[in-house]
Amino acid sequence: MKDDVLIRNERSSLIINRKGLHLDELILDGKEILMKGEDGSQTHGGCAFLIPYANRIKNGIYSLGGRVYDLHKNAEGNSIHGFAKDMQWNIEVTQKNKAVGRCKIRGEGYPFNLHSTIEMELTGNSLNVKMSFINLSQQEIPLSPGAHPYFLSSGEWFLSSEQKIDEIEYEDSFFPSGIMKPLNEPETFFNSSKSFDNCFYGGGKLILKDSEKEITLERHNMDYFVIYNGKFAAGKSVAIEPMVAPPDAFNNGISLVKLNSGEKFNCGFKISVE
Repeated sequence: MKDDVLIRNERSSLIINRKGLHLDELILDGKEILMKGEDGSQTHGGCAFLIPYANRIKNGIYSLGGRVYDLHKNAEGNSIHGFAKDMQWNIEVTQKNKAVGRCKIRGEGYPFNLHSTIEMELTGNSLNVKMSFINLSQQEIPLSPGAHPYFLSSGEWFLSSEQKIDEIEYEDSFFPSGIMKPLNEPETFFNSSKSFDNCFYGGGKLILKDSEKEITLERHNMDYFVIYNGKFAAGKSVAIEPMVAPPDAFNNGISLVKLNSGEKFNCGFKISVE
Protein backbone atom coordinates (compact mmCIF):
# COMPACT_ATOMS: atom_id res chain seq x y z
CA MET A 1 0.00 0.00 0.00
CA LYS A 2 1.31 3.43 -0.92
CA ASP A 3 2.09 5.84 1.92
CA ASP A 4 0.21 8.68 0.26
CA VAL A 5 -3.02 9.35 -1.61
CA LEU A 6 -3.69 11.89 -4.35
CA ILE A 7 -6.98 13.65 -5.04
CA ARG A 8 -7.45 16.33 -7.69
CA ASN A 9 -9.76 18.39 -9.84
CA GLU A 10 -9.06 20.48 -12.95
CA ARG A 11 -6.49 22.89 -11.44
CA SER A 12 -6.06 21.73 -7.85
CA SER A 13 -4.53 18.71 -6.13
CA LEU A 14 -3.85 17.37 -2.64
CA ILE A 15 -1.38 14.73 -1.47
CA ILE A 16 -2.39 13.05 1.80
CA ASN A 17 -0.01 10.90 3.84
CA ARG A 18 -1.45 7.90 5.66
CA LYS A 19 0.76 8.72 8.64
CA GLY A 20 -1.21 11.27 10.62
CA LEU A 21 -3.43 12.03 7.59
CA HIS A 22 -0.82 14.72 7.01
CA LEU A 23 -1.39 17.05 4.06
CA ASP A 24 2.00 16.89 2.33
CA GLU A 25 1.16 19.12 -0.63
CA LEU A 26 -1.73 21.37 -1.58
CA ILE A 27 -2.06 23.13 -4.93
CA LEU A 28 -5.14 25.31 -5.48
CA ASP A 29 -5.90 26.88 -8.84
CA GLY A 30 -2.34 26.12 -9.95
CA LYS A 31 -0.75 27.84 -6.91
CA GLU A 32 1.27 25.97 -4.28
CA ILE A 33 -0.30 26.73 -0.89
CA LEU A 34 1.56 24.75 1.77
CA MET A 35 5.27 24.80 2.57
CA LYS A 36 6.76 21.31 2.36
CA GLY A 37 8.47 20.02 5.49
CA GLU A 38 12.16 19.18 5.27
CA ASP A 39 12.99 17.43 8.55
CA GLY A 40 10.32 14.71 8.67
CA SER A 41 8.36 16.30 11.52
CA GLN A 42 4.62 16.39 10.94
CA THR A 43 4.33 19.84 12.52
CA HIS A 44 7.20 21.51 10.63
CA GLY A 45 5.54 21.70 7.22
CA GLY A 46 2.42 20.88 5.22
CA CYS A 47 -0.61 20.55 7.46
CA ALA A 48 -0.83 18.24 10.48
CA PHE A 49 -4.04 17.35 12.30
CA LEU A 50 -3.69 17.92 16.05
CA ILE A 51 -5.87 15.40 17.88
CA PRO A 52 -7.04 14.98 20.63
CA TYR A 53 -5.50 18.33 21.60
CA ALA A 54 -3.80 21.18 19.78
CA ASN A 55 -0.81 23.06 21.15
CA ARG A 56 0.51 22.34 24.66
CA ILE A 57 -0.70 20.59 27.80
CA LYS A 58 1.23 22.00 30.76
CA ASN A 59 3.63 19.51 32.34
CA GLY A 60 2.01 16.80 30.22
CA ILE A 61 -0.64 16.04 32.84
CA TYR A 62 -4.37 16.63 33.30
CA SER A 63 -7.09 15.28 35.57
CA LEU A 64 -10.46 13.77 34.70
CA GLY A 65 -12.98 12.26 37.06
CA GLY A 66 -10.59 12.47 39.97
CA ARG A 67 -7.81 10.64 38.13
CA VAL A 68 -4.55 12.16 36.88
CA TYR A 69 -3.39 11.24 33.36
CA ASP A 70 0.22 11.47 32.16
CA LEU A 71 0.86 12.30 28.51
CA HIS A 72 4.07 11.92 26.53
CA LYS A 73 6.31 14.93 27.24
CA ASN A 74 8.69 16.78 24.96
CA ALA A 75 12.12 18.18 25.86
CA GLU A 76 10.58 21.25 27.49
CA GLY A 77 8.53 19.04 29.84
CA ASN A 78 5.13 19.63 28.26
CA SER A 79 2.97 17.61 25.90
CA ILE A 80 2.26 19.12 22.49
CA HIS A 81 -0.08 18.62 19.51
CA GLY A 82 -1.57 15.25 20.46
CA PHE A 83 -0.58 11.96 18.84
CA ALA A 84 -3.00 11.40 15.94
CA LYS A 85 -0.26 12.89 13.74
CA ASP A 86 1.89 9.82 14.46
CA MET A 87 -0.81 7.19 13.83
CA GLN A 88 -1.64 5.32 10.64
CA TRP A 89 -4.97 6.40 9.18
CA ASN A 90 -7.25 4.51 6.84
CA ILE A 91 -7.92 6.62 3.74
CA GLU A 92 -10.70 6.00 1.24
CA VAL A 93 -10.86 7.95 -2.02
CA THR A 94 -14.60 8.25 -2.54
CA GLN A 95 -14.39 10.47 -5.63
CA LYS A 96 -11.56 11.79 -7.78
CA ASN A 97 -11.60 15.04 -5.77
CA LYS A 98 -12.62 13.67 -2.37
CA ALA A 99 -11.07 11.46 0.34
CA VAL A 100 -12.08 10.36 3.83
CA GLY A 101 -9.63 9.47 6.61
CA ARG A 102 -10.58 7.42 9.65
CA CYS A 103 -8.71 6.52 12.83
CA LYS A 104 -9.45 5.43 16.41
CA ILE A 105 -7.49 7.81 18.61
CA ARG A 106 -6.09 6.20 21.73
CA GLY A 107 -2.62 6.67 23.22
CA GLU A 108 -0.39 7.32 26.19
CA GLY A 109 -2.29 9.32 28.80
CA TYR A 110 -5.46 9.15 26.70
CA PRO A 111 -6.76 5.57 27.18
CA PHE A 112 -10.11 6.29 25.59
CA ASN A 113 -11.80 5.44 22.30
CA LEU A 114 -12.21 8.54 20.18
CA HIS A 115 -13.25 7.72 16.62
CA SER A 116 -12.12 10.44 14.19
CA THR A 117 -13.34 10.97 10.63
CA ILE A 118 -11.87 13.71 8.43
CA GLU A 119 -13.32 14.42 4.99
CA MET A 120 -11.31 16.43 2.46
CA GLU A 121 -12.81 17.73 -0.78
CA LEU A 122 -11.37 19.89 -3.56
CA THR A 123 -13.97 22.18 -5.12
CA GLY A 124 -12.91 24.84 -7.60
CA ASN A 125 -10.13 26.85 -5.93
CA SER A 126 -10.85 25.54 -2.42
CA LEU A 127 -10.11 22.68 -0.03
CA ASN A 128 -12.92 21.92 2.40
CA VAL A 129 -12.02 19.91 5.52
CA LYS A 130 -14.75 18.44 7.73
CA MET A 131 -13.71 16.86 11.02
CA SER A 132 -16.07 14.60 12.95
CA PHE A 133 -15.49 12.92 16.32
CA ILE A 134 -17.50 10.42 18.35
CA ASN A 135 -16.79 9.16 21.85
CA LEU A 136 -17.01 5.36 21.80
CA SER A 137 -15.78 5.11 25.40
CA GLN A 138 -18.02 4.44 28.37
CA GLN A 139 -17.04 7.70 30.09
CA GLU A 140 -16.82 11.42 29.38
CA ILE A 141 -13.62 12.40 27.55
CA PRO A 142 -11.90 15.76 26.78
CA LEU A 143 -11.28 17.05 23.25
CA SER A 144 -9.65 20.21 21.83
CA PRO A 145 -8.52 19.46 18.24
CA GLY A 146 -6.82 21.70 15.71
CA ALA A 147 -4.76 21.80 12.53
CA HIS A 148 -1.33 23.19 11.65
CA PRO A 149 -1.11 24.47 8.04
CA TYR A 150 2.05 26.31 6.97
CA PHE A 151 1.01 28.77 4.26
CA LEU A 152 3.72 29.69 1.79
CA SER A 153 4.32 33.42 1.62
CA SER A 154 6.17 35.39 -1.01
CA GLY A 155 8.00 38.22 0.74
CA GLU A 156 5.86 40.38 3.01
CA TRP A 157 2.49 39.10 4.20
CA PHE A 158 -0.49 40.69 5.88
CA LEU A 159 -3.42 39.07 7.69
CA SER A 160 -6.84 40.66 7.96
CA SER A 161 -10.19 39.49 9.33
CA GLU A 162 -13.88 40.10 8.78
CA GLN A 163 -14.70 40.25 12.51
CA LYS A 164 -13.06 41.52 15.68
CA ILE A 165 -10.15 39.60 17.21
CA ASP A 166 -9.10 39.17 20.82
CA GLU A 167 -5.51 38.43 21.78
CA ILE A 168 -5.15 35.83 24.52
CA GLU A 169 -2.77 36.89 27.27
CA TYR A 170 -0.25 34.38 28.58
CA GLU A 171 0.92 33.67 32.11
CA ASP A 172 4.30 32.67 30.67
CA SER A 173 5.64 31.81 27.22
CA PHE A 174 3.13 29.07 26.47
CA PHE A 175 0.01 29.06 28.65
CA PRO A 176 -3.01 31.41 28.68
CA SER A 177 -4.04 33.38 31.75
CA GLY A 178 -7.68 33.36 30.64
CA ILE A 179 -7.67 37.09 29.89
CA MET A 180 -8.56 38.22 26.37
CA LYS A 181 -7.50 41.65 25.11
CA PRO A 182 -9.28 43.24 22.12
CA LEU A 183 -7.10 44.14 19.13
CA ASN A 184 -8.15 47.53 17.83
CA GLU A 185 -6.40 47.35 14.43
CA PRO A 186 -5.63 43.71 13.49
CA GLU A 187 -4.95 44.74 9.88
CA THR A 188 -1.84 46.66 10.98
CA PHE A 189 -0.91 44.25 13.79
CA PHE A 190 -0.70 41.03 11.76
CA ASN A 191 2.18 41.27 9.32
CA SER A 192 5.53 39.67 8.51
CA SER A 193 7.55 42.36 10.27
CA LYS A 194 6.64 40.81 13.64
CA SER A 195 7.41 37.46 15.29
CA PHE A 196 4.43 35.39 16.37
CA ASP A 197 3.75 32.30 18.46
CA ASN A 198 0.50 33.55 19.94
CA CYS A 199 -3.10 32.45 20.26
CA PHE A 200 -6.07 34.61 19.26
CA TYR A 201 -9.84 34.35 19.39
CA GLY A 202 -12.51 35.28 16.83
CA GLY A 203 -11.90 37.02 13.54
CA GLY A 204 -14.37 35.07 11.43
CA LYS A 205 -12.94 34.72 7.94
CA LEU A 206 -9.15 35.25 7.90
CA ILE A 207 -7.44 36.61 4.76
CA LEU A 208 -3.70 36.17 4.20
CA LYS A 209 -2.23 38.36 1.45
CA ASP A 210 1.20 38.57 -0.13
CA SER A 211 2.45 39.89 -3.48
CA GLU A 212 1.28 36.82 -5.41
CA LYS A 213 -1.96 35.55 -3.91
CA GLU A 214 -4.73 35.86 -1.36
CA ILE A 215 -5.53 32.87 0.86
CA THR A 216 -8.78 32.76 2.78
CA LEU A 217 -9.25 30.57 5.87
CA GLU A 218 -12.84 29.98 6.98
CA ARG A 219 -13.51 28.02 10.18
CA HIS A 220 -16.42 26.07 11.65
CA ASN A 221 -16.46 25.54 15.45
CA MET A 222 -12.76 26.50 15.49
CA ASP A 223 -12.89 30.03 16.90
CA TYR A 224 -9.28 30.12 18.15
CA PHE A 225 -6.14 30.29 16.05
CA VAL A 226 -2.40 30.41 16.60
CA ILE A 227 -0.09 32.42 14.35
CA TYR A 228 3.47 31.10 14.13
CA ASN A 229 6.31 32.38 11.93
CA GLY A 230 9.28 31.22 13.98
CA LYS A 231 12.16 28.91 13.19
CA PHE A 232 10.18 26.14 11.50
CA ALA A 233 8.38 28.59 9.19
CA ALA A 234 11.83 28.89 7.56
CA GLY A 235 11.33 32.52 6.58
CA LYS A 236 9.04 31.53 3.71
CA SER A 237 5.75 30.65 5.37
CA VAL A 238 3.41 31.47 8.22
CA ALA A 239 1.38 28.92 10.15
CA ILE A 240 -2.20 29.94 10.88
CA GLU A 241 -3.54 27.15 13.04
CA PRO A 242 -7.33 26.81 13.51
CA MET A 243 -8.17 25.38 16.93
CA VAL A 244 -11.30 24.52 18.89
CA ALA A 245 -9.78 25.72 22.17
CA PRO A 246 -6.66 27.59 23.35
CA PRO A 247 -3.47 25.93 24.67
CA ASP A 248 -3.76 23.78 27.82
CA ALA A 249 -7.54 23.50 27.51
CA PHE A 250 -7.38 20.08 29.19
CA ASN A 251 -6.37 21.95 32.36
CA ASN A 252 -7.75 25.47 32.11
CA GLY A 253 -11.07 24.28 30.64
CA ILE A 254 -11.40 27.26 28.28
CA SER A 255 -13.75 26.19 25.44
CA LEU A 256 -12.86 22.54 26.13
CA VAL A 257 -15.19 20.04 24.47
CA LYS A 258 -16.36 17.35 26.88
CA LEU A 259 -17.89 14.42 25.02
CA ASN A 260 -20.24 12.09 26.85
CA SER A 261 -20.33 8.44 25.83
CA GLY A 262 -21.78 8.21 22.31
CA GLU A 263 -21.70 11.99 21.79
CA LYS A 264 -20.43 13.59 18.57
CA PHE A 265 -18.61 16.82 17.77
CA ASN A 266 -18.03 18.42 14.37
CA CYS A 267 -15.67 21.17 13.27
CA GLY A 268 -13.63 22.07 10.21
CA PHE A 269 -12.10 24.67 7.95
CA LYS A 270 -11.93 25.76 4.33
CA ILE A 271 -8.86 27.06 2.48
CA SER A 272 -9.43 29.10 -0.70
CA VAL A 273 -7.08 31.04 -2.98
CA GLU A 274 -7.41 33.96 -5.37
